[in-house]
Amino acid sequence: MILQIEQVQKAFRKKTALEDVTLTIKPGIFGLLGPNGAGKTTLMRILATILRPDRGSITADGIDWTRDAHRVRAMLGYLPQDFGIFRNVTAREVLAYIGTLKGVEKGQLKRQIDAVLEEVNLTAHADKKVGTFSGGMRRRLGIAQALLGDPKLIVIDEPTAGLDPEERVRFRLLLRRLVREERVVVLSTHIVGDVEAVCDQLAVIKKGKAHLFASPEELAQVADGRVWRWVGDAREYALLEEKYRIVSSVSRGSTMEARILSDTRPSEAAEPATPSLEEGYLVWVGE
Repeated sequence: MILQIEQVQKAFRKKTALEDVTLTIKPGIFGLLGPNGAGKTTLMRILATILRPDRGSITADGIDWTRDAHRVRAMLGYLPQDFGIFRNVTAREVLAYIGTLKGVEKGQLKRQIDAVLEEVNLTAHADKKVGTFSGGMRRRLGIAQALLGDPKLIVIDEPTAGLDPEERVRFRLLLRRLVREERVVVLSTHIVGDVEAVCDQLAVIKKGKAHLFASPEELAQVADGRVWRWVGDAREYALLEEKYRIVSSVSRGSTMEARILSDTRPSEAAEPATPSLEEGYLVWVGE
């Protein structure tokens, strides 16, 4: 399946949320990266058929999003940013309810629930109330409900926001396991590490406009020639911090080490460095 988004536009009153977004998304994990308020969630909600675009088209396997919303939903799994669920029911009960709403046949529902619980490593917690779950466990339950019906398209909005580092790593590994032949997973996030860890394709969205990159490495190269590694004392570091964009820094006893974004060499002690994905992203969005 190839998901084709053509010149999609969406506005709310006088504010344009998306402007002529055109993307070709192939099977695998596609990352939609951008700052908060850039338009990511609006596009995710359009893909999930919650919103309709003002203009443009979305198609896959001959299905048109604006004309065949019911067919889209039949092949869709969706995890919104705020996955609200009742806290006094069990994980198995949540999945049974959502599976019924999705139209999963009664004879297959229990088997599918057991399978998705196993896939997200929640089998041991299936009969515990959701209110006892950690944030990461609730996000994994969200993925489990999205997997019901074996969807060809999975849309996930800001999946690791608010998770601690351990849960974030666990969730990224889970996302990698979602990849199937002909399955498209669209991941929206403002966390560069999520894209770097799991995505094969990506686009950066800024102020409603999206730019497609062939790979994370292509985005990193946007900062080529503008990243510098510097090592020196704390006094010089303070002067550099006033004049330049410090991406990261670490104290090493009496010296400081920093990575700096600059069009020109910021100091005689600075040496060119290979850009990271985060540095390419920072240059692209103009932070």
